[in-house]
Amino acid sequence: MKNQSPVGRIWEVGEKEHGKFITAVILAVIGVACGMAPYFAAAKMIGLLLSGESAFSAYLPWLLTALAGFLLRTALYNGALGISHTATYNILKIIRQKLLAKLPRLPLGTVMDIIVDQVDGMETTLAHLFPEMTANIVAPALTVVYLFILDWRLALLSLVVFPIAFIFMMMVMGN
Repeated sequence: MKNQSPVGRIWEVGEKEHGKFITAVILAVIGVACGMAPYFAAAKMIGLLLSGESAFSAYLPWLLTALAGFLLRTALYNGALGISHTATYNILKIIRQKLLAKLPRLPLGTVMDIIVDQVDGMETTLAHLFPEMTANIVAPALTVVYLFILDWRLALLSLVVFPIAFIFMMMVMGN
């Protein structure tokens, strides 16, 4: 085996599970996008309030949109995590089987450390990192692209928050 990163080796071991991880990422990205619907609905309702609208029927579609966005986000997020956990446990099973094949050549303490601590420690990374990290990067990036399509000045203004937040973080953390 060539000099490969640990993530690359795990990805290679779990080749049969790639489809599940890709499905989990897609569901998570769509879920994050659906999670933005309540904010858009709130913006529309604030616009209605500012225009003096007092009829409940004008607000009802936006309330239902917000509720649907929240429910879809929850369902898609849970579905993505369910799929990624299934794929992760299948990969961990393969890794444990490969480790057990090497059992006769290793000291028992080393085997227990690897099989119990290190393999179990990979579960959180594999099951959560791929869908959550990807979705939490892709969906906001698409939102910024959408803002640039709407109004480039608004998009640049929304990006100003990052350097300001970084400055405040540096002030809080000191050195």
